[in-house]
Amino acid sequence: MEEKQNEVKERRIQASEAGEFMIGILLLAAGLFMLANKVRVSTGWYGLSFGGFNVSSGVVTIPLILGVIWHTITPKRFAPKLLIVLGTLFIVVSIIMSVRLTMISATLFEYIVMFFLMAIGTGLIIKTVFTNPKEEK
Repeated sequence: MEEKQNEVKERRIQASEAGEFMIGILLLAAGLFMLANKVRVSTGWYGLSFGGFNVSSGVVTIPLILGVIWHTITPKRFAPKLLIVLGTLFIVVSIIMSVRLTMISATLFEYIVMFFLMAIGTGLIIKTVFTNPKEEK
């Protein structure tokens, strides 16, 4: 009889932990959603900056163009393929570096609610993941 009661208690604890975890996920998601709605993303083609030298956006494409030409001439060599990959990587990095994130103005109450939801959600997730219910008895 006691074994059955222990099993029921164990299942209730597991169900409670699963509920806390799901509530934590929902609170964290709600806070992140509210925060994401307050961020404006803008972009422009600014190019790269290496050291003190600014590389314009057109110059970034030169390694890719040279790699394609070189690969056309000698398709079996490794170096032109590497140059194509690096040229593509330079272009992707240039695009990512050109993204600007700015916060849209909001009230203090909105910021408190956003960060409160994220903090409580993260706390519940961490609690359910890193605590052992058998140690709490």
